[in-house]
Amino acid sequence: MIKGRCLCGEIEFELEPDGIVLFSNCYCKSCQRNSGAGFVSQLQVLRNTFCWLRGENSIRLFESSPGVNRAFCGNCGSRVPMTEVPGDFIPVPVGLLDNDPGLLPEVNMYLRAREPWSLVDEDIDCLEGRGSPQFWEDFMKRKHSDA
Repeated sequence: MIKGRCLCGEIEFELEPDGIVLFSNCYCKSCQRNSGAGFVSQLQVLRNTFCWLRGENSIRLFESSPGVNRAFCGNCGSRVPMTEVPGDFIPVPVGLLDNDPGLLPEVNMYLRAREPWSLVDEDIDCLEGRGSPQFWEDFMKRKHSDA
């Protein structure tokens, strides 16, 4: 299991490494403003492989754009996993992890919003936006054939 927590430790969680579906860097303006950095590194984790250990009642939400919420610790302000999203995956900020997830970023997203001073690893897939359904279908086939 991989454990993680917010800055103050009030919120803790764990996830199964086998539940990690994607490790991406997002350069969108909302992620930049939310993190105070040039991009955000996050995992997409299967919902059934993620578990809150404590502090779930300390999570606060902010609607950063219509229909898009950001989750954070109400005590220290750290960005935390967002479980209030539809679907099978939970976005987990990688910087919260106590353990190495054992993989490297695979995709850079929303590069059209990248700041000129923000470095990009061009050796991985780079998308101007979110990526088409065809890109993601091909990406997942390629990823599973490499495994």
